[in-house]
Amino acid sequence: MNNGKVYTDCPYITINKDKNFDYLLSTNGSGLRTLIAAGDTTTATIVKKLTSWCGRTNPVSPTVVEKNIRVIWYLAKSMENGWHIDGLLTDKDDIKAACDACKDEGFQEITFGENDGKIQLTYQQLADYYPAIYNIKPIDPTLLVDIHQQKHSSWGEIKTSLHIKEAKDVKVFLPVGIDYTVEGVESAALVRYFEKYFEVQDYDATIGANVKLTVERQPAGTTINITGVTKELLKALERRYNDGLTIEIHSYYKLSDKNGESDYIAPVWSALKNSTVTYDGDVKYRITSAFNSESVEN
Repeated sequence: MNNGKVYTDCPYITINKDKNFDYLLSTNGSGLRTLIAAGDTTTATIVKKLTSWCGRTNPVSPTVVEKNIRVIWYLAKSMENGWHIDGLLTDKDDIKAACDACKDEGFQEITFGENDGKIQLTYQQLADYYPAIYNIKPIDPTLLVDIHQQKHSSWGEIKTSLHIKEAKDVKVFLPVGIDYTVEGVESAALVRYFEKYFEVQDYDATIGANVKLTVERQPAGTTINITGVTKELLKALERRYNDGLTIEIHSYYKLSDKNGESDYIAPVWSALKNSTVTYDGDVKYRITSAFNSESVEN
């Protein structure tokens, strides 16, 4: 792989059974996209390189679908001289399926070279030697929005969580009027990057993203706008963590009027149920309250 780089803090890296090096095994290749940070791993490049070294001489099964042939990058190993990444050219979706097909059709069993090819392992031996297998489901691009009226004894809070997995702008309107909300409602917002949270104002410096979040307290309600989510950022999140971008906004409202006579909890919930999401894509939302069992969802 030319100019290859890996994320050495990839969460799926495991130490091998002999405890002498780290590895990541993914029999369908999905797990290695969380580890490979840079490098040309395309099938076209690999096929071109192999063809320049040697032509195809062995017979090919008539059941092989040529247009489906691709490289499955199935194993990465941290060796003394750096990371080694192994791949298998196949038309199957998994290296085990490729091995099974060869056996079923009477071809020589596929083996996997270890120690620079000095040792050959069958699929079962490979799986025994590297017992942790990470095959990761593709990300569902649907925007997930959760709006929740939280329960506290001395203050009112609305938590809005957005899980973004496409490079598109998002607008959320919480129709809780300005008479109910607290000035400075836009002051509490967090961005979740995998399992860590960062203050929004520090996000750019933390990972080099340029996501812009604005929260406006207006007479008719609170408007949340998120812009600047790029394909590059989402691809980095997907490859490294198989996750999207999560943003949490904490809005605050008064529990009662200034005289403590009118309870604002019920009218805030009544308004919150009519919240809207503007987004050019598939959306799944849920609006709930800790004060009752009602919910609004699509």
